[in-house]
Amino acid sequence: MKAFKSILAAMCAVLAVSLAGCSGQSGSTASSAAPSEAGSTVSAASEADSKPESTEKDSPASSSAVSDSAPEEKSLSGKCGENAFYALSDDDVLTISGSGDMYDYGSEEGKFTPWHKEYYKSVVIENGITRIGDYAFYHGDVQEITIPDSVTAVGKYAFARWSQTETISLPDSVETIEEGAFSGSTFHTLRIPEKVKAIPAKMMEACRELTEIALPEGVETIGDNSFESCESLSKVTLPETLTEIGAYCFGSCWAVTEVTIPASVTTIGRDAFFVWEDGQTIYVKGKTEAPSGWHDDWRSDEVKVVWNV
Repeated sequence: MKAFKSILAAMCAVLAVSLAGCSGQSGSTASSAAPSEAGSTVSAASEADSKPESTEKDSPASSSAVSDSAPEEKSLSGKCGENAFYALSDDDVLTISGSGDMYDYGSEEGKFTPWHKEYYKSVVIENGITRIGDYAFYHGDVQEITIPDSVTAVGKYAFARWSQTETISLPDSVETIEEGAFSGSTFHTLRIPEKVKAIPAKMMEACRELTEIALPEGVETIGDNSFESCESLSKVTLPETLTEIGAYCFGSCWAVTEVTIPASVTTIGRDAFFVWEDGQTIYVKGKTEAPSGWHDDWRSDEVKVVWNV
């Protein structure tokens, strides 16, 4: 009996040791897992901290959320000249204020205006601005524009490729218009101020909706390609002060039925009346033949010329 009790006691002791060992292993496992999990949390936080703030803001999901939760505000502003400023309001009005000349811009990356990606339906240039910069309103869908009497110059391609406007009014203060200022636009008419002495190259090239152009007395030169491919142009009035008509100036102007060249014109460039056809007439004042300053190919062979009218 004593032997049996001894064996039973020994077995209980072994069982107690085994249970204690299992309990200790379980605690070790929990203990080792806890640091690993905590370490993962810290690592993720560190990674989040290392990313730029803009990543979350610029993500498509974030942008979509902002867009869905609040209306987009289009208002922006800044400088567009040494003393000139722009502001685009939420009602799509672009205002140019301040004084002096606007900056010059371009039609390629790095030279665009600050507002080139924005939609604006009207432009208000306030009194004080003296020069409209190159490409200032290039490729616009503008329906209305106000230009003050303080403006004396219009830069290159400033109003080129407009698609929503039929007319634009230049104030009498404008003295200088630069290359391609209105080219490729939908203007039907354009009044040239009397202070303008030179019509620049490509001024209204490919203005396919232009129907009439009357150059005021005082204009002396018309640059190359100024009215080329103005397919709807039907009436052209040239001043008695004109001395030079540039190359390809009225090329492909099929709708013009007649034009009178003043006696004052001493120079006409190559193909000034290119692709004019039978049924169109050129009247020449005060000359019985083309002077030496007129290019040998100043006109198409088919067009009728009436000399010394």
